[in-house]
Amino acid sequence: MIYILLSNEKHDKYIFGLQVKIINFLKEKLKNVDSKKFKIIYCPKHIVEKNIKEIDILNDYVLWHANVAYNNLSLVKKYVNSIVILEHKTVLIQKISHRNAINENMALNHNFDLMYIEEDYNDVTNLEWKLVMQPRVQKIETIINKINNNGR
Repeated sequence: MIYILLSNEKHDKYIFGLQVKIINFLKEKLKNVDSKKFKIIYCPKHIVEKNIKEIDILNDYVLWHANVAYNNLSLVKKYVNSIVILEHKTVLIQKISHRNAINENMALNHNFDLMYIEEDYNDVTNLEWKLVMQPRVQKIETIINKINNNGR
């Protein structure tokens, strides 16, 4: 099963704007997937774990809005198949901020995967900077294939 954890905050233009992009991206990618195989959950800023107890810690895929993930990092780390959705690769020298809640360094340090809406986007400022280790990047098609093959 694929769980998509989005923010229920509609007052913040940046969070809501990214959320619309995530929804449009997933709507396009999941249009041929049985709707029983994925579920969208709108979350408050801080998630109470008992409210998402239906998610299997070991087997389900959890796709996180970046700001939801940032505010619930302990839960992101707890779920084995956590994947944070970013709009595109981040500028490696940019610090964590409201507009850049999660970056590749955090994914490496906290052992979760990333997924990019704009996979081919590459900011020219990253040409001089490289990470020693690369984060694990998932593609939605790979997850769909795994779900379809495993029946979960």
